[in-house]
Amino acid sequence: MRYMMMLIIVAILVMLCIIIVVIRSFPWVVGRAPRVFDLRFSRSDIPILIVSDLHIGNDDSLWFQIFRFVIRGSFGSLVIAGDLIDKRVLFNEKIMYILEKLAIGNIKKVIYVPSSSSHDFKPLPRNYVELHRDSFSCYIVPYVLRISVDGCLGSVYVTHGDYVSRNGIVAHILDVFMQKIFRKPFVGTVLRKILRLGDMDWVVHGHSHVAYYSKEYRVAGTGCWVRRPYESMQRAFAVTLCRDNVIYVEFFIL
Repeated sequence: MRYMMMLIIVAILVMLCIIIVVIRSFPWVVGRAPRVFDLRFSRSDIPILIVSDLHIGNDDSLWFQIFRFVIRGSFGSLVIAGDLIDKRVLFNEKIMYILEKLAIGNIKKVIYVPSSSSHDFKPLPRNYVELHRDSFSCYIVPYVLRISVDGCLGSVYVTHGDYVSRNGIVAHILDVFMQKIFRKPFVGTVLRKILRLGDMDWVVHGHSHVAYYSKEYRVAGTGCWVRRPYESMQRAFAVTLCRDNVIYVEFFIL
């Protein structure tokens, strides 16, 4: 009898540990939605270039190549969907300095949506942080950015993607598996469900390092700019436009 009670107690403890790990790794399973911050853009602020996972500071990163595309594309704004910095650091003024240096060409706004897990900086701010200098504006937006364009229907939601799976390797495996077996992106479709997006809304994310684009689900994964032993480098970016007064996302893989 005592032995059976010990087995039951051990089984309960194991189940509790599993539940805690699942909730910690996949916050969305308990129904909590991340906070969304709205930023409105004028027509002069678009096209908006969205990239992620530059991993500045990693010797295997080709993040500097993004400058070539920023200058060539005549973009009005730049959005970084997390993992800008490879090493987890404390928030400091150097981060704003990096963002200012990314404002080249016609860029008038730089918006940084940091990761909340293993890269970028900590602690995340409770509200968005902004800096204005002359004709340039810089924003750090925690969790989720909602892009709206004046006179344009629909929105683009930009987030890193670690709310779906805090571990990037797990997110990568799930995205690859779901797309190969079911022709359906995992991180993007979960984000659509969590954020309760409308038919004209898009979601763009990073984190899984998988570059993909789906008009059917209106989602895009912007790949990565760093080599990993278990995956190829998938350099990609999304571009937000207003086409016939409806917001639209185009996608480019390099």
